[in-house]
Amino acid sequence: MSFIYVASPYSHKDPTIKDNRYWQVLKFVAEYTRRGRILYSPIVHCHQMALSFDLPGNLDFWKEHNAKLLRHADELWVYTLEGWKESQGVTYELQLAQQLYIPVAFCERLPAWEDKSNAESF
Repeated sequence: MSFIYVASPYSHKDPTIKDNRYWQVLKFVAEYTRRGRILYSPIVHCHQMALSFDLPGNLDFWKEHNAKLLRHADELWVYTLEGWKESQGVTYELQLAQQLYIPVAFCERLPAWEDKSNAESF
């Protein structure tokens, strides 16, 4: 079974957008976990910790932490939420994946997992 690292945009000056991004990628990761995939998302796994313990939410703080995990990934999935092309974190993760020859897939949206007739679209 592949270990999949999920990159997605996070940082934003508007905390509502930042929180919304967290919830969107949380749903994405939950659905694929339900399907038996093994995923790691720095947003899903670190957002609440950063909020609860006043840790920075920027690339500089998390860069090495995330890089260590990405180095063990079999695949990088980029969840292309609005802002992904401008995201410094996603850009860094894509560059690192390229250097490490990790295959990359771009996921445009969460599959219609609420619509079970379209549950396998990815």
